[in-house]
Amino acid sequence: MNQALNPNNPGLTYSNFDIRHRIVSTIQYKKTWQRGGISYISLIPTFQSGSPFTYAITSSNNLTKNGQQVDLFYVPNVTTGENPYNLSAANQQAFNQFIQGDTYLNAHQGQYTTRNGARTPWNNQMDLRLMHDFPINTGKKINTLQISFDIINFSNLISKNWGVYYFSPNTLNSSVDPGLSIGGRTISNGVATVTGAGYKTPLAKWSVDQFSSRWQAQVGVRYSF
Repeated sequence: MNQALNPNNPGLTYSNFDIRHRIVSTIQYKKTWQRGGISYISLIPTFQSGSPFTYAITSSNNLTKNGQQVDLFYVPNVTTGENPYNLSAANQQAFNQFIQGDTYLNAHQGQYTTRNGARTPWNNQMDLRLMHDFPINTGKKINTLQISFDIINFSNLISKNWGVYYFSPNTLNSSVDPGLSIGGRTISNGVATVTGAGYKTPLAKWSVDQFSSRWQAQVGVRYSF
């Protein structure tokens, strides 16, 4: 199920697990009390690129008619009115609107899609940690009892629209079908002409990770001696 124009020479591209950019920072405030120990409050914002996925024709009636192949496809040039899939006027209009409304496809008009060329939205979250160190005098030395409270994805606790994680379902090697269906094709002198193609705008290009997109809390205890 490797996406390629030529399955015997798929070409070098990005891994399914590639995280292109990741920014992690820490903001901390420390308060020392006269006898009550030390308190900390920390915010940890994390920003990272979305997961890579491939725009490809995944339906069983794809371009190559090969059940073991996921086909990359040519993105028509909307501005010049290209219609390489011989879609009806209504289908072509819907397909053109989908292309223009997608950042990746709109930027690759007149080109073939590439494996893992597109990405889900950025995954951003902010964690919160509250921590306090209690000094314990054992007579010989000072030990420390540390109590911590963490809210993972604190941003989602503030707003349900924040801290959302996206992913591409890995049913066909992280492939997303743009909605094209190839009803038939004819080949003449090595050139294929698509006939009887249809189009249906896909409902979603990616999914939300329901577990990672929800805030969670945990309590920690540590005794240092």
